[in-house]
Amino acid sequence: MNGRLYAVDGWNGERTLPTVEMYDPGSDTWSTKAPLPTPRATLAAGMVNGTLYLVGGEDRPDNMVGTVEAYVP
Repeated sequence: MNGRLYAVDGWNGERTLPTVEMYDPGSDTWSTKAPLPTPRATLAAGMVNGTLYLVGGEDRPDNMVGTVEAYVP
């Protein structure tokens, strides 16, 4: 959105993370955004009209999340 890159989800070796970070190439900076509604890792995500859609993933090892969520940065 507006040339910015979003990095979402994560796994720290013990648990999933609700992390959302945004990279702004204009200022060459990263910033932390509000966390995801559901912590998950290995998900698919795509942005449509300013809304980031989060699909599937795992909320813990070998436990798949079967939901789609909308996230507005």
